[in-house]
Amino acid sequence: MTRFDFLRDGLPDAVEGALAFRLPRRLRTAAVAFATALCVLGACALFEKARTNAAAAIESSERVRLDTAREHLAAANLELDEVNELLETDRRLHALRASGTLAAMRLARIGNAVPRGVWLSSVAPSATGIDIEGEAVDVGALNRILSNLLDGDGAGHAHLLRMTRVARARGPALVSFTLQLQAAP
Repeated sequence: MTRFDFLRDGLPDAVEGALAFRLPRRLRTAAVAFATALCVLGACALFEKARTNAAAAIESSERVRLDTAREHLAAANLELDEVNELLETDRRLHALRASGTLAAMRLARIGNAVPRGVWLSSVAPSATGIDIEGEAVDVGALNRILSNLLDGDGAGHAHLLRMTRVARARGPALVSFTLQLQAAP
């Protein structure tokens, strides 16, 4: 009797054909080696793909860490620049305060050396020291200020640069003078 298969399915025939296929005995060893090599290469490819994916994930997380570290470093550098600016400002203020203190001490020494009968009209710094201009009632008063400046505690060396007698319309004549006070060595 003849059978008809109205619902033809091509796959069972292909499977039956593949199962019916037999390799000759001399090619079986080569085919087994080839199949084994394909399995080993496939496993190596899968293993390498997994390692590559893991390395990419590690690289991505480390890149995020590096970017964060760079941002923190930039912020720290800005803070360091601000601290350095503050330190420089502090150093300049200390130098300014120290120089002001030194100038104030020198002015105090000069002021303490001025006796009765002597008036100072100018105390100005110069390239070689401090120039002092003023007037005295007489030469004795001028001599006392010179003596006081020379005997002062480290005030420096006083040199008389100019001395003139100035007549006034009323009262006795005054002695006008210019001194130079050089810093003590």
